[in-house]
Amino acid sequence: MRSTVPFAVASVVASVLALGACPPGNNSDPPPDAGVDEPALCIDDEECESGFCRFGVCVEGECVVKADCSDTQVCKDGACIDPPENCAGPDDCPGTSLCDGFTDTCFAIGEGEGEGEGEGEGEGEGEGEGEGEPGPEVNLAEFLLKNLEQGTHVLRIPDGITLTPGQVLVIGRKASESEFRGHWGSIAAGARYLNANLGSSGVPLINGGERHQLENASGAIVDGPTIVGGESKCYQRTGSAAGSASSWSEVDVASATPGAAVAVAGLSGPKISEWCDAVGSGKFVFEYIEITNY
Repeated sequence: MRSTVPFAVASVVASVLALGACPPGNNSDPPPDAGVDEPALCIDDEECESGFCRFGVCVEGECVVKADCSDTQVCKDGACIDPPENCAGPDDCPGTSLCDGFTDTCFAIGEGEGEGEGEGEGEGEGEGEGEGEPGPEVNLAEFLLKNLEQGTHVLRIPDGITLTPGQVLVIGRKASESEFRGHWGSIAAGARYLNANLGSSGVPLINGGERHQLENASGAIVDGPTIVGGESKCYQRTGSAAGSASSWSEVDVASATPGAAVAVAGLSGPKISEWCDAVGSGKFVFEYIEITNY
């Protein structure tokens, strides 16, 4: 069959193909990597002209993580700088220090006293054991309640929080005790309440994915890590192994029981006993987590 393409058009197409160029009026983009230097491969920092060797390639900057800096500095945008006055998480704190969720300041384990707002019934003056051991009363001063979901968010329990055997501490996200009671209906009699006065990061923050851990003032693990929780749910302790799904009952928020003490076989001393999301627009301030002195 004879071609239906006019001879003149066929000639132009043939010329373009022969030259390996685009037809007039069309500009060919350069290859994606044109003009971009390939990253230098490396095994250690000495093989890089500047910066650091990370994951087999050279990267620019003075630091990648705060461990690249001195014990008094943190890493921000590739530079080692002095830590900010107020911290939002552990990356804002130098060395191994953590960010206190109440004061937004950095602290070392076992150093200083926590601050916060303690409210409710059952306030005691006894010294207690303070390290998770059973006794007539437990002093939770400087205990750390951590969320291990992404990095580490931490709340340091302030001084003056003590629990008698069977007593519960309810920690609300950002609500006074009266506001908290107004939302949930009540707090079980005899329970203590603590307003964490929490912003966008810290404990308790219940959005799904949380794993909680309780440590004493010396940094030793007292309980946890727990199972991973979901959003719009409550988790109530039923067994001794914090990391086992069989030790928790997942219920809807309508079944929340803030402050209620429930005996659990095999548990003694302060343990995480319940955490709960709060559903509805603007209701996140009523999220909470509990510690029970079993």
